[in-house]
Formats: sequence, C-alpha cells, structure tokens
Amino acid sequence: HLVITYDLSGLYGHPDHVALSEITTRIIQKHHPHTHLWYATWHPTMFRVLKLPTHMAHDPSFISRRTKPNRHIWIGNHIAGKFKAAQAHKSQRLPHHLTLIPWEFFYEVQ
Repeated sequence: HLVITYDLSGLYGHPDHVALSEITTRIIQKHHPHTHLWYATWHPTMFRVLKLPTHMAHDPSFISRRTKPNRHIWIGNHIAGKFKAAQAHKSQRLPHHLTLIPWEFFYEVQ
C-alpha cells in the first residue's frame, strides 16, 4: 500500500539514490497507480546543519528536485536505535563535531 524512496534529488545528488528514486517512481506510476509513494527527505534545517557529500552528484541541478516535506513522523522514541544503526555503517556516521542536534532530526519527513 505504501512505498518510500529517496526524493528525486537523491537527498544530496548521489547518482545511485537518484536512479533508485527515478526507477521506483516510474514503476509505481506505471504498474501500481493506487500505491502511495512517499519521498523521504529532511527538514531544510538538516540540509543546512549536515555536511553532505554533494560532491558525488553528477548533476549540479539536483537541489531543484528536492521534495518539500509535507508529513512529519516523530521518531524521537527510536533515536537510540537510529544512531546505533548509523554507527554500523562508516558512511552514515554523524561528524564528531556535530554535538548539538536540531529538533528536526527527530522527525523523518517526506
């Protein structure tokens, strides 16, 4: 009933994320038009706070394809698990200098 994928910008332009989002969108629209499709993105504050590897983007206009959040899902009760899962993947770890986490981080938004 519901599919969640990266927004069309791939969050930070990562070509794999962009391709996954585009393919998922086409499949849902063409073959499953009654399925809800949500794009995962962050609150604009998070894009300003985090230093994302935007140098990986092949298309410099990826930012224009970012989706505006229209739903907020509180994940604060599960934040410890989220951090633990992120720590298992070197590429997903928060920078050591990030000591103050904005409240928007506790929401997954799409």
